[in-house]
Amino acid sequence: MTGPYEAAARRYLPEWSPVPISTINGEKVLLVKGVSGYQRSLPAPYWAGSAEVEEWISSEWVHPGAGIRFRDAGVALRLPKDVIVLDVDQYGDKQGARTLAALQNKWGALDRTWISTARPAPSGGRLYRLSPEHAEFAERMVNPKFSVAGGGVIAAVDVLRWCHRYLTVWPTWHGGVGARYQWYYPDGTLSTEELPIPDDLPYLPVAWVKGLATRVGSWADAGDHTELQGPPMEWLNARSDGEPCLAMRETLDSYTAQVIAAGRSSGCHPAMRDGTLAIVGNAAEGHRGGFLAASRLWTAYREAMNARTESRRSPATLETEFANAVKGAIEKLPRHKFRSEDLCASDLTGWLK
Repeated sequence: MTGPYEAAARRYLPEWSPVPISTINGEKVLLVKGVSGYQRSLPAPYWAGSAEVEEWISSEWVHPGAGIRFRDAGVALRLPKDVIVLDVDQYGDKQGARTLAALQNKWGALDRTWISTARPAPSGGRLYRLSPEHAEFAERMVNPKFSVAGGGVIAAVDVLRWCHRYLTVWPTWHGGVGARYQWYYPDGTLSTEELPIPDDLPYLPVAWVKGLATRVGSWADAGDHTELQGPPMEWLNARSDGEPCLAMRETLDSYTAQVIAAGRSSGCHPAMRDGTLAIVGNAAEGHRGGFLAASRLWTAYREAMNARTESRRSPATLETEFANAVKGAIEKLPRHKFRSEDLCASDLTGWLK
């Protein structure tokens, strides 16, 4: 009996890079190393060719974790550099469709496109192309979050790209759902024969590229790690003063909403900590107003924690917690890098068009 990988992998060539995947201890795992993330560079246009696929199909080696040969595994696609996937989860408490709708209101409507999923719509991975001048920004894209007044943050939309994760596709079996992954045409109908071709995918709009790529532009290295001297808020004030810029305001509004929403629960401190990480990260990217944004987040945190009569802490304790969060955020920046200008004050239309 032909296994899923053997049956389908050759069909994905040469447009895609199909790699064997299986479920181990309830988690999807790629069965070959060095094909996900930054471990391996990609010769243009794709790295996995027919020779490697044929080697995996013909191999008699049994993977010790999965207990199967490669040919009997499922199929995952490592994406080319000019393709990204917006992977929407809409089941249980995951509200990815709500996030996607909110982001379309913010950045503009998306063209309908091919979807890979084992779940009912609207769940599924939506495929888009990046134009040649935008492809480099795939490495800088992050998963979007959307703040809802009184409701914290909803997410459940993951950005898959060549350097981060992969796309699980037909004919892989999803044990948790009890169904196979299938391909759906842009009009929503099931494809029983055709597979998508990268060159036929719609382009991701410029506003989406700008919105998802938070690290646009050149950087100036400032050492392998941050050496914090003096109070952390003074460090932030010296590098990100003035009124918060657009990006900093959006970060502040998002995490303030989380702190307020979690004010009467144990999630208040994690929301504050994540907020300081985001604010410090924005400051490192050159965005203005980090000091005031952190100060306003501190005020929201203090008021939210003081409202918790069941476990009220002293002002000194709260202040120490916040200072430690800012300090930790600064010291966690890997290979600390700074921009010399605020992206929000720059005209990016010449870069992203």
